[in-house]
Amino acid sequence: IKSMYDEVFTGGATIEAVAKKRSQGVNASGGGYFDWTEKDSLRSEPINNVVFSIPTNRLSEIFEDEDGLHFVVVREREDAHAIPYST
Repeated sequence: IKSMYDEVFTGGATIEAVAKKRSQGVNASGGGYFDWTEKDSLRSEPINNVVFSIPTNRLSEIFEDEDGLHFVVVREREDAHAIPYST
């Protein structure tokens, strides 16, 4: 995982390219992409904590949960808000 991280952090590779080439995650073939999620809706508390605490477009540190070691980049975030119901 450290060499994968270094490819992105200092080697200039995109996280998507590294995920496609070397990740063992379930979304590896899609570049590690996960769609929108809501705070506290993820099964993994460590991933949830990182995803909702790092600035957008910044590489996280390497962290661990019960499934293994990870690093992430959050591409976009919206603050929670109510969507008005229109008739």
